[in-house]
Amino acid sequence: MRLILLGALASLCLAAPALAGVPAGSWSQKSDGQELTLVPKLKIAPSMSATGMVLGTSGYGGNATTTTLQSEFVPMRTQRAMSLVIRPDGAFTWTIDKTRPASAQNAGCKLLIREEKTGRVRAEGDRLVFDVTGGVQSSRDSCDPAKASRGAKAPASESYGYRLSGGALDLTAAGGVNWIFNGG
Repeated sequence: MRLILLGALASLCLAAPALAGVPAGSWSQKSDGQELTLVPKLKIAPSMSATGMVLGTSGYGGNATTTTLQSEFVPMRTQRAMSLVIRPDGAFTWTIDKTRPASAQNAGCKLLIREEKTGRVRAEGDRLVFDVTGGVQSSRDSCDPAKASRGAKAPASESYGYRLSGGALDLTAAGGVNWIFNGG
């Protein structure tokens, strides 16, 4: 009897308390639309000289332009599916699967991206703050297997406005983030 009582007492001590304001449960979201995506682009720009910008060709031959690789945001059609599991103690697992064109020039090749984030979430007023402490990100190109990558997620903190309404969890943030998760 004494052993049963000690076991019950130990399990009560190990159970983490629920965090106030944290929407515990299993949530899922699917969307298909335009998203701003950071993509590399080749840029040809005039060269600079000591006296200013060089236009055209001058001097002792050579090209008066330079080619650089720059990244810029481009709208791309992206299919997104997310599952978010939040435990009552604030621990979370967030899985994000995205499919989009592999490049702006070839919509036939698809880039498949998977992010798995783990950590703790807390409510701060009308915001949820996800402290990412672990996880993995991977990607693969449907046309070029050599472009596959996989790596650990760096620790980060992500903050979203949130609202619970009719069994749905709405997350919003700058840059057009407006995700509606359904409970289930």
